[in-house]
Order: sequence, then structure tokens, then C-alpha cells
Amino acid sequence: MKKNLVLALLAVLATGWAKATVLFPFYTDLSTDYKMIVRMVDERLEQVMHKGSSSWGSMTDCACFLDDVVPEDVSKTTMGDSMVVYVSPFHAKEVDTIETENKVCAIYLLKRKDRVDIYYTESSALQQKKWQEEIAAGKFDSQTELTEIKAGTKQ
Repeated sequence: MKKNLVLALLAVLATGWAKATVLFPFYTDLSTDYKMIVRMVDERLEQVMHKGSSSWGSMTDCACFLDDVVPEDVSKTTMGDSMVVYVSPFHAKEVDTIETENKVCAIYLLKRKDRVDIYYTESSALQQKKWQEEIAAGKFDSQTELTEIKAGTKQ
């Protein structure tokens, strides 16, 4: 619990400095039991993915909560009745002279037969689009352990 509070405070502070909306605090509200399942390191730019299940209930409940609390700069995309994606700019193009390749964060709500899976990513905009396709296709459904990928290494 202490960890979540510290992360939420850091996210709020980072949002003020970067003038962007960080979605991680909203993700932790929806999924209180989650794991980091992917971390990629590419030239000092980390790209991460967390996965958890809904602590709120149905897909509609989760989407209604996010609709009520996320700021206006967050875009929402509904993909049929089984997936909703919220995307926000995470950093400006340059932070402390490090090129961030238009880094974004995203929350993915996925309706499964007996549950709602919730994913959170921080990545470049290109990686986010690729992860969105892979999450929709079910690539990460059974993955529960951290996979770390560093630039220049093979999986």
C-alpha cells in the first residue's frame, strides 16, 4: 500500500513537471493486484507493461470510472464491446535533453469471458500501437512473469 501511495505521488509530481497526464494512478485504482510483465530498455528509455485484473467489477464499471476521472487530454478508443483503450502523452518530445520519441502511457480494458483484464503501458507511441494489437490478440493473456529485454539482445 505504501508503495502505491509513493508511486501515485511521484506520478502526480511528474505530471506537473512534464505537463502531461500520467495514467498509472488510475490504473492502480482499477487493478490493485498487478504485476510488471515486460520491461524493455532501449538507449536509456524504458518501456514497461503491467497486467492485472479488475478490482472494480465489469468492463462498464471500469470504463465509467475512467470516463469520470481522467483529464480531457486523455484520448479514449472503443474497439467493439471487448476492448477500450485510454492513451495520454507521458512526456514532451524532450525531457532533460533525452529524446523520448513521443512517449505515451495507456490503459487497456479487455473483457474476457469471466473477468476484465487491465493492462498499463509506458512506451513510445510506435510501441504502444504494437502492444495494443498484441494485447487485443491475446498475446499476453497467459504471461505473468517479468520478461526483461535490453537493446541489442534477443529474447
